[in-house]
Amino acid sequence: MPVLTIDQLFELVRRHGAEDGLDHVIVAAALAESGGNTDAIGDGGHSVGLWQMHDQGLGTGMTVAERKDPDRACGVMLPAFKRAWDNAADIANPEVRATRTYLDAERPEGFESLLSTAAIHFRDRWRIAIPAGGGAGPAAPPLPGSAVERIWDEIVFEGCFPDNFARGRQGIKPEAVVLHIAEGTLAGVDGFFNRAHNLPGEEPSSAHFCVGKKGELHQYVNTADMAFANGRVEPGATAKLIAENAGINPNLWTISIEHEGRSGDEVSNAQWDTSTRLTAWLFRHRLFNSGATGVAVDRNHILRHGDISPKTRAGCPGWDELVIQDHVQTVARLLAE
Repeated sequence: MPVLTIDQLFELVRRHGAEDGLDHVIVAAALAESGGNTDAIGDGGHSVGLWQMHDQGLGTGMTVAERKDPDRACGVMLPAFKRAWDNAADIANPEVRATRTYLDAERPEGFESLLSTAAIHFRDRWRIAIPAGGGAGPAAPPLPGSAVERIWDEIVFEGCFPDNFARGRQGIKPEAVVLHIAEGTLAGVDGFFNRAHNLPGEEPSSAHFCVGKKGELHQYVNTADMAFANGRVEPGATAKLIAENAGINPNLWTISIEHEGRSGDEVSNAQWDTSTRLTAWLFRHRLFNSGATGVAVDRNHILRHGDISPKTRAGCPGWDELVIQDHVQTVARLLAE
């Protein structure tokens, strides 16, 4: 199952003549559609290859082998992306132009909306699709001096084993952030979320992010998708949103952040800085504009895992209430800067 790296994808599309800016879009599209897997097959066998070329769309008349071939596929897809890129030339914001180009060229479900699941998924890939030597533009232009906006330049996307998360959120809007402790190392989290959980006593699990003790930031699941981190509501749960979302799996309305370490560990300054800036960014770009009502930077919307599962996860993340309140206040201050 050949998977091309970001550098290999850039080399491919540039060799076929993709111009600056457009090359970034086409690479991000490959990451969004197939994860860079040339042999990827979807839509019940109808969509194949890096850009999931459909046998009734841009892949019409091509064999499966031709659509799996990176050069053949790129030769067909490049003109489609070029047309969409040129049609979006009047859009000043590079991220919005890139997203509109992807939606118009690939036509995924919900392609009409820049807020669709597909659009959000693409934008997250666009932000990380930077070749080793540079040359692709930054993510959305950061606000000058904004520590919150710079957080997305710091993400390392690790991905997740397919069975450990679910695509989409079943139409439910995210409205809260849940804080966790990993009970292990950052490297351990990377490996755990990227393998099948089929050992005795295991079940599929994941989180959207993990913050390392040195401030490293890894992402596993797209925020438009459902991680398996907070789904077990136990007797004694104190999160008010559980009652407001009665009967709805909390994983559908939350974004989860793991923290390297063990319950009771002191939170390093670097870890605290990354965690609060990430939480602030998520409120600004994922929660306030999600369509959920009543979202606010408060203790009802920044939760401990223990607020949902107090029997089995009482010590998650292991921070006392004063620390959690300080986290809430720090996030509010960052958003006010």
